[in-house]
Amino acid sequence: MTFTADALALSPGEASYAAVALRTVSGSVAGTLRLESATPAAGIATADTDEILWDALQVRVATTATSASCGAATFNDPAAVIASGPLGTAGAATTQALAANSGSAQAYCFEVSLPSTPALPTGVELDALQGRTVAPAWEFTAESA
Repeated sequence: MTFTADALALSPGEASYAAVALRTVSGSVAGTLRLESATPAAGIATADTDEILWDALQVRVATTATSASCGAATFNDPAAVIASGPLGTAGAATTQALAANSGSAQAYCFEVSLPSTPALPTGVELDALQGRTVAPAWEFTAESA
């Protein structure tokens, strides 16, 4: 999953979107998936040692029919939203089912946003976020049915 270049230049009040789809393989059993909260990606250089940007970012994740339909409108259906909140703590409370033997795919739409008035530590100004970078990684835990 790759966010577009605009994710590198988020301004307050903006969001960036990326999609991913998962499925079982031929000859597999059915199972369930659960999205875990984001953690910093290993091996990617970032510029946010005190995690001020990491803590300011918000994430929403929605299930979709296809990975091609990923954007702001994806989140119009509250029932589709499986995770919402701070980047490092928002994971899915529910699981999604996958059919055996490549029988189904589950698409997810990720929205990462910088709120207009993000939560910042006392004394830290919004300008302190300029030039910072983060690299979130999400894990899906799977269980055979």
